[in-house]
Amino acid sequence: MAAQVLSGTGALTYTNNTGENVRIVINFLRTGHVNPCTMAWGGGASIELVPNCTMGRNLATLDVVETASLNSISITGVNAHTGHAGGFEGAPTEIALANGDTFSISDAGGLGNRYNILVIPESG
Repeated sequence: MAAQVLSGTGALTYTNNTGENVRIVINFLRTGHVNPCTMAWGGGASIELVPNCTMGRNLATLDVVETASLNSISITGVNAHTGHAGGFEGAPTEIALANGDTFSISDAGGLGNRYNILVIPESG
């Protein structure tokens, strides 16, 4: 099986029915702006992602800081960024799934997760 691209908005559920292990690579994920969502995988592992969370592989951010005495712009290559004041301790950008396992991202409140995720079978 060739790699599969999952790209879209809202909630996502993927079930590995390839007959082999797969890697889930999160290239980009932006959570909705009001409610937290849950990322779950495998046999019950899960984490809560805060609202307004942007994460992914090779993700660049642009932060603009404006004060009365300072105007600055910084561009940084990072794997995760959030404008939320607390609660985000990080999240995996790559997960392995056994055959039959699922991967999901909830869309609490229906306010618009956006994602681009790559599913790569172990056979390449």
